[in-house]
Amino acid sequence: MRNIVIIALAAPLVAPFPPGDQLGIVDLKNHPPSWPFILGTDVLSRDVWSRIAWGARVALGIPPGVAWEPER
Repeated sequence: MRNIVIIALAAPLVAPFPPGDQLGIVDLKNHPPSWPFILGTDVLSRDVWSRIAWGARVALGIPPGVAWEPER
């Protein structure tokens, strides 16, 4: 769990690309893992590692919002 928190907090530093950027719509479609793309790219040419790192930030923000109960 601690590693996920560290990655989430450091996402702007460890993710080489913005999570929604389509890097090469034809050239990089389903690109296998390589030096610039640690986990490869998806079918829309987005960097998988960047999407995981930025997605961790969103995932860590959900539990506090769900657990918070307003006063009645």
